[in-house]
Amino acid sequence: MVAHLRAKPGGADTPVTVGDTVTFDASGVRRKPFVMRYAWPEQIDELAERAGLRLTERYADWDRTPFEADSRAHISVHRRR
Repeated sequence: MVAHLRAKPGGADTPVTVGDTVTFDASGVRRKPFVMRYAWPEQIDELAERAGLRLTERYADWDRTPFEADSRAHISVHRRR
């Protein structure tokens, strides 16, 4: 069994979430803490550009639904210039 425990979700000022993935099995309990930082699509584009990449495609999900201003997620494809 795997349990995902999330704590300290970030807000607009602090887009960081700290959490744990806890696995319970016959060998015991394993804890894998993680820190996840959310970045807006524009921030990712800027970082990619600094790395020599350019945005070629952006979708709202893995089914390639068009990305729109109210999309809740994004899949961004960047390629070398």
